[in-house]
Amino acid sequence: FNIDEKKLLSGWTKFRIKFNIKAQKLTLFVGNEFFSQPIKLSSNNCFKILFGSNDYLDFKTNDVPPMKLRDIEITGAKGVISKWLLNERNGSNARDEVSGNMAKVINPLWIKKMHCNWQCLQSLTVNGAASVTFNAESETLYITGRDSVMSYSVPLSKVTSAAYQSGEQFLIRGNQSYYSRDLKKLFNINVDQKQVSVFDFNSRSWNLKHNSSAFETNYWHSNKFYSPIDSSLYIIGGYGQFAYKNDVQRYNLRTKIWETIKVAGDNLVPRYLAALGTDKGGAYMIGGYGSITGQQILNPKNLYDLVYFDVKERTFKKIYELNIKGEDFVFANSLVINKKSNSYYA
Repeated sequence: FNIDEKKLLSGWTKFRIKFNIKAQKLTLFVGNEFFSQPIKLSSNNCFKILFGSNDYLDFKTNDVPPMKLRDIEITGAKGVISKWLLNERNGSNARDEVSGNMAKVINPLWIKKMHCNWQCLQSLTVNGAASVTFNAESETLYITGRDSVMSYSVPLSKVTSAAYQSGEQFLIRGNQSYYSRDLKKLFNINVDQKQVSVFDFNSRSWNLKHNSSAFETNYWHSNKFYSPIDSSLYIIGGYGQFAYKNDVQRYNLRTKIWETIKVAGDNLVPRYLAALGTDKGGAYMIGGYGSITGQQILNPKNLYDLVYFDVKERTFKKIYELNIKGEDFVFANSLVINKKSNSYYA
């Protein structure tokens, strides 16, 4: 089989083995392709199927490439006999969804656990007050520094660096970087000075050099997103000078105009350290830390509400609030929205 390397590395490939006793034939299906081989079969046959490293007789091998497995299913004439989703978080057992019996897994590295626990992938040294953003399409992390942009490819675990041809870029502490999937552009944002600079990867240059007498922002850990509805970057909330913010600031990329817009609907408690994720009409925000008055000295606390900001209507709507009984926490900056399953990941 000649499986497309890009598809093999970026998605799931379905394998299926069919034992046809009547036709005395074994067929292997890989994606939309298949290969058949005549073989003597009987209803009394017992088969052993090996995945990856094993020590079984002449098939013994430990020289195998990295791979991920899921949804192992055995079917017969009457339907599904056994099914292992392989979606466990820990241990060395996998549960059969049909019988409930447990299968033993040798040396498992569970994907779900990797998505729940932090791991150190790379250690980098960056000049200046760095900021980061993520390109979800290519799975590339951009790290904006004073003299270069570093790109870390998650699939390849590879770091590249683009030194600025336009000279050093002044980066205030707490500056924000943002990659727009719609525009396919990297932005660096100085909210305090109302400046937005765009990076050209071909010329390795910023179209605007920031200038500021301040050394740090008044909008620490604010949330940001781009809306194609009005071609604008939005900045929500933040913290600075002992105050939490609930401002909604907008920078129109067509008109180059900054403004703080008036919003309606449910009140957004001033905060920072919230998580944000977008859909076509606006953005969802969850959690954070702040206070009703916005003042740090007056009863600041952790927040656990999920709210939606509608770009066209310029309104906030509270959807619900998490009931947290254990230790308080705040979210990371990103919120992943899954509209199909009506769920989110934070």
